[in-house]
Amino acid sequence: MFCNRCGKKLNDGAKFCPYCGAPAAVPAADSTPVTEPAADSTPVTEPVADSTPVTEPVADSTPVTEPVADSTPAADAAPAAPTAPAAPVYTAPAAPVYTGAPAPRKSRAGLIIGIIAGCVAVVALVVTMLVTGVFASPKATVMKALLKSAAAYSKVYEDSNAPALMQLLEEQKFSEKVGLTFTELSDSSDFDLSVLEGFGLDAAWDVDIPGEKLGISLSARYGSTELASAYAAAVESSVFAGSPEFLGAGKSYGVDTAQLGRFLQGLYEGEDIGFLGNLSFNSFEVAQVIVENFTASEDNLEALEAAQTQLLEAITVQKQGKASLEVNGYNTDCTAYQVEIPRAATQNYLNALVTILCDRDSEKVLMEMYHCMGLTESDSRELIDQVSPGASNLDEMLTRVEYLMAELGDIPLTVYVHDGYAVAVLYRDEVEDADVTLNLYMGGGKTFADDLSVVFTLVDEYTDAYIKLTSSGNHTGSNGQYTDKTTLKMKDFGETIFNLTSEMRYAPKEKEDNFSWTMTEKEALGLKLSAEGQLDASNKAMSMDLEKLALTLDDVKLFTMELQYELGEFRMNVTPDDPIMITDMDADALSAWVDEVSETSSTAADDVLAVLEAEMSPEDWDTLYWTIIYLMILYS
Repeated sequence: MFCNRCGKKLNDGAKFCPYCGAPAAVPAADSTPVTEPAADSTPVTEPVADSTPVTEPVADSTPVTEPVADSTPAADAAPAAPTAPAAPVYTAPAAPVYTGAPAPRKSRAGLIIGIIAGCVAVVALVVTMLVTGVFASPKATVMKALLKSAAAYSKVYEDSNAPALMQLLEEQKFSEKVGLTFTELSDSSDFDLSVLEGFGLDAAWDVDIPGEKLGISLSARYGSTELASAYAAAVESSVFAGSPEFLGAGKSYGVDTAQLGRFLQGLYEGEDIGFLGNLSFNSFEVAQVIVENFTASEDNLEALEAAQTQLLEAITVQKQGKASLEVNGYNTDCTAYQVEIPRAATQNYLNALVTILCDRDSEKVLMEMYHCMGLTESDSRELIDQVSPGASNLDEMLTRVEYLMAELGDIPLTVYVHDGYAVAVLYRDEVEDADVTLNLYMGGGKTFADDLSVVFTLVDEYTDAYIKLTSSGNHTGSNGQYTDKTTLKMKDFGETIFNLTSEMRYAPKEKEDNFSWTMTEKEALGLKLSAEGQLDASNKAMSMDLEKLALTLDDVKLFTMELQYELGEFRMNVTPDDPIMITDMDADALSAWVDEVSETSSTAADDVLAVLEAEMSPEDWDTLYWTIIYLMILYS
């Protein structure tokens, strides 16, 4: 038996559907309608959910009729009993009509969320592929990798204090000082320099080219005694010099170059001294003329930029596939790319570069310089003819570039990329019947910038050359100290002919002996140079105090010295007080001054010799004399 409302199966004899509450139909044994006697004359009718009749299929054709109450009393009915109160009638909630158990309608929210999630995933995948270069061309991938590798090495330089210190030099406004003292000198049988132990030199220079100031000072000492000192300075058009020992204590002399022609004309009154009588200049302005003429012109720079753009556009790149390569001692899984640089574009770029380096009109430079010094055009032309600077070597250099590119042709390279970095650039070709290779290896280790090497080989009928330069260490200072080991090895037909090794350590935060450096070469020179001491650097200054700087040659220690060096912001240390201007002297005064200087210098020389004699024995003097003669002959 089934419910007429919801279609659920009911137990036999059930009067109501336990699922929807509708009254159950009573199956009939025959066609006679079943009439239930009414409790009273009031008919009780069960409400239905709607007006549409619902017919449940039955086992036979006899229709099943919902019983209803009859208002007509039976003929033999007994006397009516007292009327009881009406019982509450159960009203079932409205239920869906059963029509063959249709599938319930599903919500579309899950489908919409799934579509959105899929779209997000696709977008994320596309972005990832763009970032990782899946959609990038091989050429773009290689260029990006080369730039990333270059940036890794550049960052090592940028993170140091070097850029700020270099800026001081580039701005041409700085002060430098260097001092050295020999603490141990060779006393070998060939030459004895030990008599000079304790000898020292100090030098300093203050440079402010924009402010037109320049100062230089020099001094020599032996032990604690100063032997001699001298200084010079230039401020605008005036040049000064002084030496307490040779020019007199507290005295300095100067020349005003703006008045030089007038001064010379006064010395040779009544005589024609030619262009010398017109000399009038500022040394800083003359220097600026030379600098400007050795600066590339805007036209040449634009030509170089255009040639570079054309070169980059002409380069072709093809992806070769996966490869395994040893990079600076590390096995590295890479992707290989074949790169070809066309000859014509390369030659065009080199021509533009050579033009910038060599396109100097010497006559034009000299003409401007002489004009700046106050000379007339005719005087300048006369001097230029005497100097004969000759033609520019630009044409010669361009011819050499053309010959080189004719031999090289198109340049084939293989570039290996790993983790977004270019880790190797390999070149191999035949040039003038020689097999030439030039390989650059970058990174390989945990920190990319810690390793770098270059290998060059040239093999032909007469040559089997091999050159390898390597650099490794902690170049980023990740553990608080910088280290580097650089080697340069050269071989010819398998035999090592040169083997240079340099090792350096620098710990910026250590307060004592934070710097050490050793350089050795035993194959060709038998050389060892070592240094130990303190190195301090900031973005405004650097100071180095090396307590031991030693040089050994062929197992003979030539010397050990102390070395001090400072670099910092400009400060003018040379300021002559009330100098005597030579350009204000007449001929008689100048002659008297020359005699005075000669006498003072002679006395100063005697004083220096007296100091040395007091410190040295006659045997030491003799040894020093012959040692100097020996060295002059040896190195002449």
